[in-house]
Amino acid sequence: MATNLDFPTELVEPVKHFQTSIESVDKIIRPLLSVTQSDHHKEQLTSLEKARVDCLNASVLNTLVWMWLRSKGENPRETEVITS
Repeated sequence: MATNLDFPTELVEPVKHFQTSIESVDKIIRPLLSVTQSDHHKEQLTSLEKARVDCLNASVLNTLVWMWLRSKGENPRETEVITS
């Protein structure tokens, strides 16, 4: 059975920071996930605003996939995921 002593001490602070970052991302994304894309388009948005929402959604999804790959230890630039 692993103990706390098995965890490298030099990684304690980076892992705490990572956890805090994940919680911040969750706070920001949770409200966005409660609204469907069709709900966004039902709002009184101009065509330009709708296009901006769609572009933002694509950018957020791309960033989340990039973060997921990095968290698995993979380099997104070495995958078929297009990064900006």
